[in-house]
Amino acid sequence: MARMGDIKRKLACLWWVSVALSHPVWAQETTKPKDETPTVTVKGKKAVNRADRQVYDVTKDPDHETATADNTLKRIPGVAIDADGGVTLRGNQAQVMVNGRPWLMYVGDNRAAALRSMPSSMIASIEVISTPGAQYGSNGTGGIINIVTKRSLPPGWFASTTAQASSNGAGMVNGAFQYNKDKLTASVFANIADYKSETRSDFDLAQLAPDGRPLITTDTSNLSDFKSRLGMINSTVDYQLDDNDSLSGQFSYLSSSGTGGGEGQTRRSDANGAPIDLYDSDLTSRFDNDTQTLGLGWTRTGATAGDALKVDLKVNRNTSTNRGDNRSFYSLSSLPENQGTRAQNSLNRSEATNTAFSIDYNKGLESGEVTTGLQITHDDADNNNESSFLYTPGIETPALNPAFSNPFAYRQTIRAAYATWQTMLGDHWVVLGGLRAEALSFESRDAATGAPVKVDYTNLNPSAFATYVVSERQKIRFNYSRRLQRPNAWDLNPSQRYGGAQLVSVGTPTLKPQETDSFETSYEYAKDMNSLSVRAYRLQNRKIISNVRTFIDDPQNAGNQVVLMSRRNAGRSDQTGVQFDYRSQIRPNLSFNTTLTVFEMAMTIPDMPDRSQVTVNSQIGLNYYSKKGHGVSLNLNSLGKQINDYGYMVGNTSVMATYNHALSPTLTLTVMATDVLRTTKTKFVTETRDSRGLSYTSRQAPVISISLSRRFGSGYGAPKPKKTG
Repeated sequence: MARMGDIKRKLACLWWVSVALSHPVWAQETTKPKDETPTVTVKGKKAVNRADRQVYDVTKDPDHETATADNTLKRIPGVAIDADGGVTLRGNQAQVMVNGRPWLMYVGDNRAAALRSMPSSMIASIEVISTPGAQYGSNGTGGIINIVTKRSLPPGWFASTTAQASSNGAGMVNGAFQYNKDKLTASVFANIADYKSETRSDFDLAQLAPDGRPLITTDTSNLSDFKSRLGMINSTVDYQLDDNDSLSGQFSYLSSSGTGGGEGQTRRSDANGAPIDLYDSDLTSRFDNDTQTLGLGWTRTGATAGDALKVDLKVNRNTSTNRGDNRSFYSLSSLPENQGTRAQNSLNRSEATNTAFSIDYNKGLESGEVTTGLQITHDDADNNNESSFLYTPGIETPALNPAFSNPFAYRQTIRAAYATWQTMLGDHWVVLGGLRAEALSFESRDAATGAPVKVDYTNLNPSAFATYVVSERQKIRFNYSRRLQRPNAWDLNPSQRYGGAQLVSVGTPTLKPQETDSFETSYEYAKDMNSLSVRAYRLQNRKIISNVRTFIDDPQNAGNQVVLMSRRNAGRSDQTGVQFDYRSQIRPNLSFNTTLTVFEMAMTIPDMPDRSQVTVNSQIGLNYYSKKGHGVSLNLNSLGKQINDYGYMVGNTSVMATYNHALSPTLTLTVMATDVLRTTKTKFVTETRDSRGLSYTSRQAPVISISLSRRFGSGYGAPKPKKTG
């Protein structure tokens, strides 16, 4: 009977904790019960059991005070980040949130800069929600990665500053200040950083005859460098008006700019392999980007446990300018006019405003918990693209190419309403069900014809979760949710868009969202400082947004082999896999973790042969801490071969090593080496009925960074004085 009583207490605790953390209203506002489900601390992270997510405490990572969100996310099981800042979970695109809300700074070309600008020191935990419920926006087939920042601080103040220098010439300085007294909590984070990179890329593409023979082949190689500078400031204020009401405010500003340069060679050959176009090229580019975010919030908690109302408003403004100047030096050309030096210029300007408004309400009932909410997001964007014809500098005057010079303005509104209900069934079960309705309205205009472009559709997305508590150490979970992958605005733009010398893209206004049904079953075991979880999952993707690649005549008359890329809803894919995660505290100062994911992807796409591929991904971490303040962390991340709609990506492996040393109670030294074995290379293979190609990219490696972090103050995270006596 005593054991059954313990189980009931654990079950009740799980119920209330899942209520708190399965919805944005309660996220960050709830105090953890004393008898909460045991926490496992491994590799500096606590894998905490939740109703719909895994939570990883990152505050004890060896480089927590000196790294960025980009470094921190790469250590999370199943998470990968590409060079452009795209975050994937188990190989599928994930949505990135901060404190349960979409991260408005993490958009478009700003994604990598946003991840690099957020200091790890402001992050409390990372939540992985592989099957998000109805309370979250439906976009993102891979699920949600939620970054939880530090809040609910004890009284006092705390400040830190970090300086970092890297072997590739990059550098960073950031600072943080947090203050909490009585009813006021405030924090400010600022960051200034320089980034540099060198990239070698090779691109080979062959246009095939029906019998598989190459008709035209293009071979291109480039060596480029990129430099950028970004500055960021983020401030938040929370004020407790009374026992029930609190106000919050947020202001963020991110400014980034950069220049790039490169040299390349291009060779186009006929069916016999004889060259028909030969030229060298150099490219210079520059971009400028500014993003501001303003947020306001009001929260009221009721007299009854579980009652809460939260109202949020966020406005995000982004402006960007991208300029490119390309010169080609022809030694052989299939076109008589392309002799000697030829040039081409491009200019892209964009302005976009995103407004997000939400109302969320929790109501505690005798039989369970009911949550409802309304969410409205509105995008207002204006883009202008200009591209000149190929011309001879000093002889010809640049003239706009009408095919690639067009405005693109759009308005998009998404209105959503949801409801969830959670309750306990018997002595062992916690269940949660929900339904979300979303309506999208998109308006634009075809720049070529002036015809209006309108898109409207509504989706209903259900979700269901069930947890069976076997004992205080063991749980079994069953999760289901329906997700969407919406086309982005450019995918709906029917005008041509210049994507490079060999690429032109055009949108499809009739494109609809890709639908994904996500199923997951897991077993979890936790004892003391050790944990084990096994997750079986299946993603069924329907109406997938696939690419259509068609060879066209070069619109610029540059003698290039050009592919027109468009997108369509066609085909389906199924991903079935198992994820094994084991974490162990081998000794008080030595921990080990490993994650192994094995999945099969099967794809059926019109005009393509059916394909399937078994992929193995693995992550391994080893961490050692000495009593004298030394710490060493080794992390290996291996990604296997993975197919996509027009080919596959070759697998790669990366190794990251970190050394951490507490020079004093207030001063910490961190040395980090990324891509230690110089093995992080990206290879994409194109395999369609009429084309075969290889794209290969490698970056400067390894990169070694040295950081010094100094801490001040008396509050959370402040240095602890040495004991005397």
